[in-house]
Amino acid sequence: MEPKRPLKTNYHQEEVFPISMDSSNKQMNETSPFSSPTDDFSSVVEKPINLNFHKKFGWFGINRIYSSNGYGEEYLLKRPFDIGLSFAGILFSFPLWIIIAIAIWSEDRGSPFYLSDRVGKNGKAFRYFKFRTMVPDSDKRFGPLQAKENDPRITRVGKILRITAMDELPQLLNIFKGDMSFVGPRPLMPAEIEVEQNASGEAVSLEQVKGYVERHSIIPGLTGIAQIFAPRDLIRKHKFRYDLFYIKKQSLMLDIKLVLLSFWITFRGKWESRNKKF
Repeated sequence: MEPKRPLKTNYHQEEVFPISMDSSNKQMNETSPFSSPTDDFSSVVEKPINLNFHKKFGWFGINRIYSSNGYGEEYLLKRPFDIGLSFAGILFSFPLWIIIAIAIWSEDRGSPFYLSDRVGKNGKAFRYFKFRTMVPDSDKRFGPLQAKENDPRITRVGKILRITAMDELPQLLNIFKGDMSFVGPRPLMPAEIEVEQNASGEAVSLEQVKGYVERHSIIPGLTGIAQIFAPRDLIRKHKFRYDLFYIKKQSLMLDIKLVLLSFWITFRGKWESRNKKF
């Protein structure tokens, strides 16, 4: 059987260095999406497992249960982890869904939910669920553009939902269905564009941005390294580098730590300002 080849990327290995997972890290800046290569990310990557298991079952099989093999495939416990956590999340948060839906409808009498097509694993499209945070028919009126700071399209209720990430609650259904995972690259719109990527400053399709294809080798996620640490307005070619690092280093331990960090940011209501003071 032909051996698997490593996931091809558009970046040299020395370029893929994310910032530290330490939430007290002060090296985050807007000039570069990564800190220096001296930042050690190994503390959040799954450590080798007991050698007795290795002798009995083989290193590859056991390691794949808890962590990625480095080729873009998910570890085996990723799906059970997603199913269990999403089911619990839906069960305990459902009363909030009713309150949020009423608040959104009361502001402008529009639909409480926002549905759109997103690009999933291997480029397969799926239906994406979210509480609406922008004015009704925003995509039709303004186009599928990424939200910016002080975006005029965002409603008053929507602003609160974004700060607390409560607008993402319906994506628990996407995770339970298997369209998404708790941790992974954020799903993108098929028609989404990137501005000022080429030399002339023109808008280009995201498919032309380096890293676009590679990041779709795994299931997209609700949260992740890019979502937590990258500035919201960071250009895609830099933000995708966070995603490529996760694809290579994903593990159960890393996912747990990223989920816990996300809960902490949500609890503090710091999603909109996390890159200014985290």
